[in-house]
Amino acid sequence: MCRSIRVLVEQFAPDRSQRRNHKANQQEIRLEIGEPDVSDEKLGLYDRYHAFQVDNVGWNEHAPKDASDYFESFVDNPFPTEEWRYYLGANLIGLGYVDVVASGLSAIYFFHEPAYRDRGLGTWNVLCTIAEAARRRLPYAYLGYLVEGCRSSVYKGR
Repeated sequence: MCRSIRVLVEQFAPDRSQRRNHKANQQEIRLEIGEPDVSDEKLGLYDRYHAFQVDNVGWNEHAPKDASDYFESFVDNPFPTEEWRYYLGANLIGLGYVDVVASGLSAIYFFHEPAYRDRGLGTWNVLCTIAEAARRRLPYAYLGYLVEGCRSSVYKGR
């Protein structure tokens, strides 16, 4: 089963685990929001994340993205898309793509440095999306799809 996840921003209240995630990440991880583009650093992060998911979560094998594949997937979009770059110090550790639509922010894709998975970066990205939607006075944060039985999307259901 696959279902779309939408959060009504004004009714969102973080649970205990989400508050811990926020406390652990808010002072150390810097978010920069900007225009999407392609770089070797981003391609490398994407490929490391996907290789980890293949080896540890059971994703199907994938071929590394080249610059044109990456551009087509994340930069050339039909909606205004923002690139959300997460840094720990000077190191890029997470990258998300967010569509800006009239009713909210739609988190379309997120990947991160596998060495930092214990920081709950997927959850952190969701919390940042909800907070930014609230800051912009948008009613919804769209989190994409929750696929039943898919280990890599469980955090969305929480």
